[in-house]
Amino acid sequence: MNEFPTLSKTNFDYLYRLVKNKARESYLSIFYSPGDILQFDWGYLTMNVNNRNKKVFFAVFVHPYSLMQIAFVTEKENAEHFHIVYHKYLNRVGKVSNQLVIDNMKIAKKTHDPRVTEKNLTIFFEELSTYYAFDIRFCAPEQPNQKGSVELGVKAAKNIIIKSGKTEFDSLEHIQLILDQGFQELNEKRHPNKNNSRIDLFKEENALMKSIPLRSFTFFHYDTRRVAKKTSMISHHATSYEMPEQYRGERVIIRYNCQHLYVLNKHKNVIAKYVYSKRKSKTRRRIWYATDKLRTKHICYLYSIGHFVTFHMKSQREYHQVYLTLSCNPLESASSAYLS
Repeated sequence: MNEFPTLSKTNFDYLYRLVKNKARESYLSIFYSPGDILQFDWGYLTMNVNNRNKKVFFAVFVHPYSLMQIAFVTEKENAEHFHIVYHKYLNRVGKVSNQLVIDNMKIAKKTHDPRVTEKNLTIFFEELSTYYAFDIRFCAPEQPNQKGSVELGVKAAKNIIIKSGKTEFDSLEHIQLILDQGFQELNEKRHPNKNNSRIDLFKEENALMKSIPLRSFTFFHYDTRRVAKKTSMISHHATSYEMPEQYRGERVIIRYNCQHLYVLNKHKNVIAKYVYSKRKSKTRRRIWYATDKLRTKHICYLYSIGHFVTFHMKSQREYHQVYLTLSCNPLESASSAYLS
């Protein structure tokens, strides 16, 4: 009697395929609700723009339900340019989705340690998502299939530029025009799994999406500084700014754009506000911070006032009365001296 059963070649090939396919990855089709999710990703190509070879970035937005694809050209891949392209997207669409799906971008996530399970949003993305009331979901590291729709959108943007047959471009606006025409043709095509075109399906999505605020979100850069212990000043872009006395030696957050500069404490409360200055070697102060200094340095103030009183008071008794008045209420004396 044979120890192993006899198999035909057909049955052997069938069983071999079953065993071999067990080691392969398999994916489940994801079904999306209309208007619920927006996927975003960056892409880039090196192109000749105005007789210069430079890296040009594409900011691609895709709605996975309708496969509506929108792309914008930008020069850099940072927070400021994301703010610009996101508001271009909002101006074109006019609505906002409930959730934004992105990869682990440095401009959005503070830490990339896989042991950290919290979102750890940067201040910019935290404020942006709060202002427009949408949630942010990060893809798992090295799992691009979790936002496969926008990966195809980035590939489509590159193919549009390559298939245009152009090797030289006058400006970024010229590239944007080619992208808009290419994606217009793609979005007019029929959806691969639905009966309508992508544009018609997106109209259904747009009706279910949330309205955006009337006023656009204001972008700010962020930086950190430590307040000097001796002078209670911070330095930013070669300009010094005075801080309240109680924050000496503490680390603060600088929130600034081309117009304003705000200084925040560790609880993200504004402790100082200035007009942003591009001039170098300038010092910005606030007169009301002088009262805080008098609370900690009133002895020096009294010493300087004492010399003044000594030269102007005729009798020792009169000098003693004035000195007692200054000692009891140095702040009131300082304000009266300043006004006089």
